[in-house]
Amino acid sequence: MDRLKQMNLRKSLFTLTFINVLAAFTLSAFTFWGCIRLRGIIAPQGIVIDPHTTPAKMTELPQPSEYALQFANALEVLQIVLPVIFFILALILTSSIFYHLKLKGPIAVLTESADRIMANDLDFTIDGSSPDELGQLCRAFESMRQALLLSTRELWRQNEERRRLNAAFSHDLRNPVTVLKGSLKIARQCVPKDRLSKDQLMETLARMEDYTDRIAHYVEVMGNIPQLEQLPLHMETFSWSILSSELEQTVNLLAFNDNIKIQFKSTTYNGHICLDKSILFQTAENLTANAVRFASSKICISCSVSKTHLVFLVLDDGDGFPDDILIRGIRPFQKGRTGPEHFGMGLYICSVLCQKHGGNLTIENTPHGALVTAKFKITQV
Repeated sequence: MDRLKQMNLRKSLFTLTFINVLAAFTLSAFTFWGCIRLRGIIAPQGIVIDPHTTPAKMTELPQPSEYALQFANALEVLQIVLPVIFFILALILTSSIFYHLKLKGPIAVLTESADRIMANDLDFTIDGSSPDELGQLCRAFESMRQALLLSTRELWRQNEERRRLNAAFSHDLRNPVTVLKGSLKIARQCVPKDRLSKDQLMETLARMEDYTDRIAHYVEVMGNIPQLEQLPLHMETFSWSILSSELEQTVNLLAFNDNIKIQFKSTTYNGHICLDKSILFQTAENLTANAVRFASSKICISCSVSKTHLVFLVLDDGDGFPDDILIRGIRPFQKGRTGPEHFGMGLYICSVLCQKHGGNLTIENTPHGALVTAKFKITQV
């Protein structure tokens, strides 16, 4: 049987057919010979010649009885019928052995595999150890299953990445919109009462135009990249004094509608630095917006510049980060003590942006509240 299992389908079928037909032919020959002998014993007929007498004596055998003749006729029928039955049984036995030995196992494996694949269950292995054609078919099914599994995983990864990107897109649009709302509210309150000078009005309008351009640019960029990590860098040179002043105005506008006091400190540096302004402001806005949600009454923000890095620190006087976030680290869709309207993407987006800019993001709890430190790699000019 083991040798038959190693043969291909055609050779194994030929071998089984040959063996069973040979056995049927042998049994038919013995049956034919046995029926003739048995019929000669039960119902002998004819003349017996005795060669030992001179002249030879011829003796006619007695007429068999009716019962003996009937039995002899039955043997003649069996002499024809039994060989036919033997060959039929040989064919039936051949097909049965061939099915159970070569077809049943692979067919069951392929049927079960097809059912599991149709049920989107790809976490299994198809046994293709048989060397025959059905074994090759099983191995082809296994290759197809592996390809489907890889394709499904890639599709899931792309969908998850798109979900992260959409969440990041929705999250990061809130902060520029908040700044625009704050600028509009200031203008609406101050312009009718003539408390806003022309220079201040122009500054407010310039800020609104800048944030409108940022939103348009962000929408265009996010619509063209498949992953958040592929966000392109646009390095430009800026005056640190002007950049820090814009940062201070932005973070103050984010807390304009809340009863939160923001203390902003910045190192004094009269030179220029080269960095991606949009990434810096996205990170600063996200961290400040998070701090506004969690702070009780005050947020301390400091921004410092060294030869190689820009460090942006945000300290709020809230309850601090939950222990599970500190243990697991910064992950996407990881929410703190906020409502369902937040995606849990703020810290993750900031971490990705800092890494994209050659830095990193760290979180910790202090006796005064939660502290977030964002570092960006820069170049002093």
